[in-house]
Amino acid sequence: MNIVWIGVASFAGTLAGSVFGWLTSGEKFEVRKFMASIIRGIVIAAGIAVTFEVTGQARARDLLLAFGSGAGGDALIKSAGGYIIGLTK
Repeated sequence: MNIVWIGVASFAGTLAGSVFGWLTSGEKFEVRKFMASIIRGIVIAAGIAVTFEVTGQARARDLLLAFGSGAGGDALIKSAGGYIIGLTK
């Protein structure tokens, strides 16, 4: 698996978590907070991608693992669930 795709999956997970967090907060969008998430996402993506590259064990399923690691599985599920529940009210 290419190191770039692992990094992209991890970064996408971080962005998804931050977008769902913003959607559930009900707050006005603040670029400053979103930029902080982008910076954290880049650092996390680089760390995860390098780890997979060094271990040499990256497979297709590892894209999902990288996405979940980037998002922080619990944070993504909580934020997405809160947003979906808010839509049904």
